[in-house]
Amino acid sequence: MLAVLLWHWWQIQAGRLMMHHSMPDSPNALVVMVVAGSEVALIVAARVWRQRRVLAAIAIAGLAVVVISTLLGVSAGSHVAAMAEMVLLTTVIPIALTVGTGRRMPGPDDDLTTSASTSARLRLILAVAAAAALVGSVFVWHLPVIHHAMNQQMVFVRNAGYLAVGMALWFLLTSGLRPGLPAKTCVLLLRLAYGGMGVVALAMIIGGQPLMPGMESTLPWSSLADQRAGGLIMMLGDTLLVLPVIAAASVASAAQQPGSDTTWLPQSAARREMELM
Repeated sequence: MLAVLLWHWWQIQAGRLMMHHSMPDSPNALVVMVVAGSEVALIVAARVWRQRRVLAAIAIAGLAVVVISTLLGVSAGSHVAAMAEMVLLTTVIPIALTVGTGRRMPGPDDDLTTSASTSARLRLILAVAAAAALVGSVFVWHLPVIHHAMNQQMVFVRNAGYLAVGMALWFLLTSGLRPGLPAKTCVLLLRLAYGGMGVVALAMIIGGQPLMPGMESTLPWSSLADQRAGGLIMMLGDTLLVLPVIAAASVASAAQQPGSDTTWLPQSAARREMELM
């Protein structure tokens, strides 16, 4: 329902703007395909190879591809490239750097209780703010009026914002030193952040008309296909990288409940996901 309402609101905005997003300096279709394909490959690779050094290399490569894409104008001319970059910046790179610095989610055998200390309350407040900021930034940058005015400088600002809120969220939800946030809190905040992003992705998929028909001349496919594929890439990133962590943190949350029977829990699988390795 939220996705349907969001889509109709986008359509109203796009109609008022009479939007035909012309991009005379955009690269040709082959460049769009190569950049977008490289970004999607890095997202999949982050799930397939979980070693720290490999993830570090993926993070560096992802950041380099995002910068190149921005300089070439690819991300401003294709939803596929823009959404792949969003997944890299909000999820892949933060997770890779989280793993690289030895941080992890709380595990089933951790004794984590919510502390009443000032530092614990501040950590919780900042984590909630980061989750809300992630949803808010994705929502704002998908407004048709913003797309209409997009230029290279704005793309750099957008990508820097994505990376900042993504890093903040994952570093606040993980910890190198105990105590950290309880697993139940991590589950709720990840659901808030990536559930909100999922609504945006679903709105892009169910839309029956392209919001940016002017992209047509720069793409090897139709504007509507590009829009829907962008939404699918957002969901791909969530499915491959975020949902397993949410499921594993849910296992930890159940294990931390007093009197819980945890003999059935897949401890080793949960630990691997919660360590993001």
